[in-house]
Amino acid sequence: MSIATLPAVAPGRPKADPDDDHLYCCNPDLSLCGMDISDSPERDFPDHECCLVCLALEDTPCGPGCPDGGAA
Repeated sequence: MSIATLPAVAPGRPKADPDDDHLYCCNPDLSLCGMDISDSPERDFPDHECCLVCLALEDTPCGPGCPDGGAA
């Protein structure tokens, strides 16, 4: 039996600017590029406004045990 756990936002992880647009996978507080997005509002935005690293990682599972295998 295995249990998938969300990767925690580590203390000291860089906080994303709330005006920047990022993607996340299993943990809505951690962007695909590794930024802490816990204080950022969730919103829709066009691809050309998204973080380039998040876009590049969009179809990559965020970690072992990721239930959907891709970004939200």
